[in-house]
Amino acid sequence: MNIQNYLSQNKLRILKKPDQAQNKWSPTYDKHAADLLVRFLYQKFPSHVLNRKVVIQLFREGDFALAATAAMMWEAISEGKGHFAGFLSTGRERLAEITVNLKNLIEDAKSAEAFLFMQNKGKSKGARYPYLTKLVFFITTSSAKKLTRSL
Repeated sequence: MNIQNYLSQNKLRILKKPDQAQNKWSPTYDKHAADLLVRFLYQKFPSHVLNRKVVIQLFREGDFALAATAAMMWEAISEGKGHFAGFLSTGRERLAEITVNLKNLIEDAKSAEAFLFMQNKGKSKGARYPYLTKLVFFITTSSAKKLTRSL
């Protein structure tokens, strides 16, 4: 079955999918509580709970470094191998710049350029392919522009 047939046959089920369960983020992030981005997320969400809707809203609010960090924590990026620490070492300004550049490329329908950007100039330590797909999902879902949405 090709993707178009699948989407056509499952449209109502997909549109009516239940909200994602709310899960607490890993306590392994506690050791990064001194980082400004992590500290702000801890203050904003004292229950330590992130779900898709919350992360989408952070992207809509426009603090792209904070939203990107929340996406990492929502994804439960591995702390054991230092991926989260590496990501945070990129710095708030650079994370915001990377995320805005990626957003602009996606909104301009430059998917191939967006992918290449994230593999080269937009690469941040610790962020791997699975994270890139999360950023694309949150950017396309939160964008005010009509874009091809991720499932």
